[in-house]
Amino acid sequence: MSSTAEQASTEAAAMVAVSTVRQRIDDLDHDIIELLRRRQEVSQQIQQIRTGAGGQRVEPAREELILERYRSAFGGPGRDIATALLRICRG
Repeated sequence: MSSTAEQASTEAAAMVAVSTVRQRIDDLDHDIIELLRRRQEVSQQIQQIRTGAGGQRVEPAREELILERYRSAFGGPGRDIATALLRICRG
């Protein structure tokens, strides 16, 4: 097999491998979206309970704990993830 043919074969194999791994990412993204939807539902239940009892919809101290949890896990970008998560779940 020529060098060009070997390179083409290697590139084709790499593309197949990348496609397979990308499918795993797509599957994980699907799972993450479903978990976020579930989290959103639970968060809305908490908000309804709190406001129904005369409390505030949002508890800043609790949100700060969540922000810190994600920052500890992922560094600065983790805080950004948590901020987006909280915005989604506030409704």
